[in-house]
Amino acid sequence: MLNKRIMNKWHYMALISLGLLLSLWLSSAIYLYFAHLNVYQATPFTVFRYGYYYGHDNKTKFWLTLSVVFGFSPFSLIMAARFKPRKKPLYGEARFASQREIKQAGLLQGKGIVVGKQQQLFKQSYLQFGGQQHVLMSAPTRSGKGVGVVIPNLLTWQDSLVVLDIKQENWQITSGFRQAHGQQCFLLNLAPRDYRSHRWNPLHYISSDPSFRINDIQKIGQMLFPNIDSESPVWQASSRSLWLGLVLYLIETPPLPVTMGEALRLLTQGDEPLAILIEQRLTSSTPLSNQCFLSLKEYLDTPDRTRGSIRKSFTSALELFYNPVIDSVTSDNDFDLRELRKQKISIYVGVTPDDLTRLAPLINLFFQQLIDLNTRELPEQNPNLKHQVLLLLDEFAAIGKISILSRGISYVAGYGLRLLTIIQSPAQLREIYGHDGAETLIENHAMQIVFAPKNPKVAREISETLGNTTINNLSRSKQLSGKGGRSESISDHQRALLLPQEIIQLGQDNELLLLENCAPIKCRKICWYQYGSLKQRGNSPELQKWPLPNVHQVKPNQLKNIAKSQSQLDGLVDQFCEQFAGGDES
Repeated sequence: MLNKRIMNKWHYMALISLGLLLSLWLSSAIYLYFAHLNVYQATPFTVFRYGYYYGHDNKTKFWLTLSVVFGFSPFSLIMAARFKPRKKPLYGEARFASQREIKQAGLLQGKGIVVGKQQQLFKQSYLQFGGQQHVLMSAPTRSGKGVGVVIPNLLTWQDSLVVLDIKQENWQITSGFRQAHGQQCFLLNLAPRDYRSHRWNPLHYISSDPSFRINDIQKIGQMLFPNIDSESPVWQASSRSLWLGLVLYLIETPPLPVTMGEALRLLTQGDEPLAILIEQRLTSSTPLSNQCFLSLKEYLDTPDRTRGSIRKSFTSALELFYNPVIDSVTSDNDFDLRELRKQKISIYVGVTPDDLTRLAPLINLFFQQLIDLNTRELPEQNPNLKHQVLLLLDEFAAIGKISILSRGISYVAGYGLRLLTIIQSPAQLREIYGHDGAETLIENHAMQIVFAPKNPKVAREISETLGNTTINNLSRSKQLSGKGGRSESISDHQRALLLPQEIIQLGQDNELLLLENCAPIKCRKICWYQYGSLKQRGNSPELQKWPLPNVHQVKPNQLKNIAKSQSQLDGLVDQFCEQFAGGDES
């Protein structure tokens, strides 16, 4: 940017110098004409020579002065017009960006997030947003956001990416191409009905160093049991303390698996068996750490009624891990989130629409952990962190509030994380993050992609954002008697750059781009399967080279007896928990 400013400065200086030379030459030619001499002998310095030798003569001085005035008049008029303060329109001057402004904004450099396309005569070109800043896309359902933005970026983004892949169409269409061009591709199918998925264990990232282990466990606990404004913080704090004790117990008790499901099973086997396990470890050769012992003892020493409430709060947050398939998918790690900025990795977080609401807490945990792990070290501090990571968050509002993002969106770009956030309307963000939180999120996205909305209220907001322009209105009037003449008047009137109804009627092929420090851009959508180069990349047969691994099929033991009383029911529940734990270990 600095070099560009220096170049512009030199261009202006060169043009001014050229204008002065031409003005001097014209002044010399005019003087020679007045003096009835050969005009073709004029040079920029002729007037200076005649002034030096004959300037004492009043007649010569007059014609020299007149020649200079005439010679410099064109240059003076041009400079005056160039630097004359322009009267600002009364109601504003909103307009769409010109081709030059689009180029100056860096959207034609051929790298970055694909945001649209531009049609010029017979030439089409991508509009791509480079740099490190985030992009927010607002588009209603069935408006072409998948074929127009999501898939084009999956087929063009050259660094690492993580995409929320609803319906798993993105995996089927784009993973083959990415694999064939040096990307390690993984499909994290959180609830696979065909038992095929790569695996992710959130507890895999807990440090093996005891000095940092508790910090890592507490971070995950804060994600699982955040404070809720409408509830007393004591229950969430107690759940986090219990979580710390249970995970430390698993780590300190090999060969127990350190997984979310195992932590849940350790608690649901009952408080009395848990107390016995702790007591046995006090006298064993491998005693528990003080932090583990105190956290579990604090829970067990709590009165029964309070302990039941804590247990309910804990199991409610982890109830997804009762599902044996989810338990299996989160039992091990096939990829390392810490490697995203070191290697080219593509992770597709697969979920079907019917499971999206149910699995939202788990998806939320995944992205929170990803952001946390990748905002610990700046690229400037480690030369191995050479790749950007694009987080393509389709249906962003559906996964709930990502607390770490609402607090840290202003700095994550510095760590090489870029967001392409897709929502249906800003109202979704306000509902989840509150008015101020939503405004903070929106403001930290340097570009917004706007598809034609269906809601008039949303259209009005967009119209206000685009601003107003001033138009001249010609009005005519004449006397009713017909005897008088006509009168005409021109007056300024205000008009929105695009009225709400015009925004709603943008059509299926057009979109708007709102970019910082640039006039709004009206351009066309991309349809990947109608775009030659993208169509060749999609549905690549190379996909067949990367089969998905199978996850373990769990068949929990079933209760065979029917309880006839509350005491028998409690006994059967304990029996089921013991069978579940035993079946997993086998």
